[in-house]
Amino acid sequence: MPIKVQVNHPDRMVIGIAQGAVTVEDLDHFVGELGRAQAYRYRKLLDFMFATWAVSDEEMVAFSQRVRSTPRERASGPVALVTLEINSPLERIFVGLTGGKRPVKVFASIHAARLWLRENSLVEY
Repeated sequence: MPIKVQVNHPDRMVIGIAQGAVTVEDLDHFVGELGRAQAYRYRKLLDFMFATWAVSDEEMVAFSQRVRSTPRERASGPVALVTLEINSPLERIFVGLTGGKRPVKVFASIHAARLWLRENSLVEY
């Protein structure tokens, strides 16, 4: 599985580490893990530094619609994506996926991403 999921309930944080070619099935698995862990509202740090994007535009649109239509009890937490591909199609797709309903930002540094997540976390969980 190219996206390894780590859920830290005490810190209310999810870390997704991607390696290899990431497919839409991998994204579906990641979102499923969030649901099983009841962690939609947690901060999310997605490390895609060593991953390649193998999702077509059509698959991404369908995935985005599925994610947005998933019922949730609370708002989703902020998401930081760390990637070498700043200003790439991956960044535009990722930011578009959220529909502007939560804080989202793309970083080239995991340290900057962690700092931003701390600063942009929801007060209530």
